[in-house]
Amino acid sequence: MSKVMFFLPSLRGGGAERVMVTVANVLASKGFDVDLVVCQLEGPYLNNVSPQVNVVSLQVGRVVLGLPKLIRYLIITRPLVVLSTLVHANVTMSLAHMVSLSSSTLVLRDANVVHAGNSSSVSMYIVNLASRFFYRRADKIIAVSQAVKDSLVKYRKVLIEDINIAYNPVVDDELKTQSYLLPEHSWWSNEANLTNGCVKRAPIILAAGRLAYAKGFDVLIEAFAKLNIDNARLVILGEGHCLKDLLALSDRLGVGARVSLPGFEKNPFSFMRHSDLFVLSSRWEGLPNTLIQAMACGTPVISTDCPGGSREILEGGKWGRLVPVDDSEALALAMHQSLEAEDHPDVTRRAQDFSVDAAVERYMEIMGLPCPT
Repeated sequence: MSKVMFFLPSLRGGGAERVMVTVANVLASKGFDVDLVVCQLEGPYLNNVSPQVNVVSLQVGRVVLGLPKLIRYLIITRPLVVLSTLVHANVTMSLAHMVSLSSSTLVLRDANVVHAGNSSSVSMYIVNLASRFFYRRADKIIAVSQAVKDSLVKYRKVLIEDINIAYNPVVDDELKTQSYLLPEHSWWSNEANLTNGCVKRAPIILAAGRLAYAKGFDVLIEAFAKLNIDNARLVILGEGHCLKDLLALSDRLGVGARVSLPGFEKNPFSFMRHSDLFVLSSRWEGLPNTLIQAMACGTPVISTDCPGGSREILEGGKWGRLVPVDDSEALALAMHQSLEAEDHPDVTRRAQDFSVDAAVERYMEIMGLPCPT
C-alpha cells in the first residue's frame, strides 16, 4: 500500500496536532502505510497515535534543523503523498521537497489566518515572507476555513485555484462518549446530585486553548470580572507562557478565587458538556476546534468575531452570539445574556458538519489518495 507521510514539529497539545493525529489514525485504519514524522517526540497527543501509525522522530530542537534529515527521509522513503502543517514546518518541508527532487505529492495545510498580529516577530516575518515562494511549490494547499483561504491569497500570494477548504475532523463517537464523564475538578464534585434537583450549582463558564496572547484570555478574565452574576466561575483549560500573567490578572481584579486554570486536560469534552457556557475569546483563529467540540457537547457558545473561522462556524451568529474582539464590556454582556437565556439553539446540529468521517474523506480527495480495496 502507498506510503503517506505526515509532518509536524511535535505532538504537543494544540489543534493542529490533534487534527494530524486523527487523520493519520483513520488513514492507517483504512490500510494506508502511514508515517507520522515529528521533530521532537513529545506531547500529550503521542498517547493518541494508533499502533498502526509509524512515528518517526528527527530528534532536533527546531524545525529548520531537521532539514537534512527530512531530505534524507524523502530520498530513501519516497512517500506517495506528504502532508505538512504549521507555517514554519510547511516552509521547511517545501524546501526539503525541492532539494531532494521528490516526486511526492506535496500538500501544505494552513490553520490560521495571516495578519499583523501573528507575524510581528522577526522570525515569523521571515517565515511568512519565505512562505510566499515555498507555498507556491506545493501541489495542493489545504485551508481550514474560508477566512484562512482568503488570507493565503492576500498575504502569501497563493493562487486561489491551488487552495482547497477542508474542515477539521473534530466530531466523533469517542468525543461524545468522553463528554458524559464527570470532570476531574472540585467545582463539579456535586454534579451527580444535580440530577436529583437537590443542589443548585453556581454557573460555570469554560474556555480552552493555548495560554497565549492570540487567545484573548486576558479580555475574557476582564469580562468575567464585570459579569453581574453571583458566584459564577470561570475555568480556562490549557498550557502556555501567559499562565502567570493570567493568574495575576485574576487576583488583581478580585476574581482569583473564582477563576481556575488547571492546565492541559486529556478529556476537555467532559468539562464542555458539564459547563453552562463555552466562550472563545480569541483575537484571531483559523478554524477553532474547541468551539466545534463544545457545540458537539451541546453547550451554548459565544465567540469573538475575530479574523478566522468563528463567524463561519456560527453562520453569522445563528448558533451563538458573536462579539467584537478586545471588547470586555460586550463580552460580559453576551455572557450574562447567554447564562440568563431560557432557550438556546441546538448547536449539536451544526457540529455534525465537522465530523471526522466527512473531514477525512475530504482530505483523501485533496491528497489524491485512492480508496483502499
